[in-house]
Amino acid sequence: EADSNMVRQVMALKAFDEFGGNDCHVVVEVNDVDNQELFALVAPDFAEVVVTHDIIGRLMLQCARCPGLACVLEEMMGFEGSEFYFE
Repeated sequence: EADSNMVRQVMALKAFDEFGGNDCHVVVEVNDVDNQELFALVAPDFAEVVVTHDIIGRLMLQCARCPGLACVLEEMMGFEGSEFYFE
């Protein structure tokens, strides 16, 4: 249901002239990896799709395989200590 709401929201944003004429991109969070193809059909050059369950699962698997990776990720993306900014 959450993914279907996101499809409707992307379609609504794409309908606005402000978004259609410019080179705008929208980042969309999707729960099911199978729904990622819907955004390729609806807005192929407009929406960047992030599948959160897939990313979290892959990170957990990599952390289990490489014990030091969890500390590195915590240091990079945690809220304590030095700050790390993405641009």
